[in-house]
Amino acid sequence: MASTSVPRKRTIESSIEAPPAKVAKMHPFFSKTSATSTLRWLKPLGSSNTCLHGVNMEPLSVAKVAALDLDGTLIAGPNNRWRWWNKSVPTKLSEIVKDGYALVIITNQAGLKKPEQVAGWKRKLASIAAALPEVPFRVFAAVAKDEYRKPMKAFIAV
Repeated sequence: MASTSVPRKRTIESSIEAPPAKVAKMHPFFSKTSATSTLRWLKPLGSSNTCLHGVNMEPLSVAKVAALDLDGTLIAGPNNRWRWWNKSVPTKLSEIVKDGYALVIITNQAGLKKPEQVAGWKRKLASIAAALPEVPFRVFAAVAKDEYRKPMKAFIAV
């Protein structure tokens, strides 16, 4: 005959378990990239602050400049899931810097209208910088349709 006992309720004391003795380490790929990024944002350029200006590490100040577009040239994919346009991009960027060029990333980002959109885009750039731990660069992002927008050259005067 089957037992007909009523299950007992757990007490608070029996439901509390000791914390694990050792916390599992997380591979850096899965950690927050913004925590390890060396990207810092400077004062935006222009009288209306329409050109975001950031630096990763200490970019070179030299006459040889490699100015590259961001979207469709260095990276592909939507904001929250970017990927390298080609797997060779990080290596090529490193080679550019080792060859004595100052790396400058220029991008039109007029779609960034709200502060939360700008903050999300800056997080994306921080994750890109974290994926380039040995590549110093400068970034200019035109957030309006003004003199800083490509193909205009106002950012060159900086």
